[in-house]
Amino acid sequence: MKTTPLTPAAKIATIVCCVVGGVAILAVGLWLGWLSKTSVETLNVLVSSSGTQYSYQNFPMRVSDKKITTVVLTQSDATNDGHPLTVATIPPCANMITYRLDNVVVDADEYLQGFDAASQRTLRIEFPSNVKHRGDTCTVNLQCDACVNADALYVTKNITS
Repeated sequence: MKTTPLTPAAKIATIVCCVVGGVAILAVGLWLGWLSKTSVETLNVLVSSSGTQYSYQNFPMRVSDKKITTVVLTQSDATNDGHPLTVATIPPCANMITYRLDNVVVDADEYLQGFDAASQRTLRIEFPSNVKHRGDTCTVNLQCDACVNADALYVTKNITS
């Protein structure tokens, strides 16, 4: 069986058709959210105090949206003064923990030492975007110094939702 080679016009038409088809698939994917980037969830941490006891509000935090791969705990509210949150041990399911004081990355010790002097205080938890093989959830336990609700201070990310 002998095939006839494509004419230059037919070659161009084939290339144009493939490009248009690829762009259409990309547009539909973006429109449906298949190709959208990951998101960040921000939690403004507030502290309630009663005499010498204090507790953190809005905990435990559970993140179920699969597109959210980063959680930022903002402790800039004045109720947080003297009450920095830190992570004792980074679990294997979390990519990275980042502390920032006034938009400068610091380590955990510097975070504790400079906490009250800073006006912007954040703790950023980054979860992997593709961790379906690691289980159903990833939990990052937070620690505080003498807070009442220490057992409820954690962020859990549903990683297979």
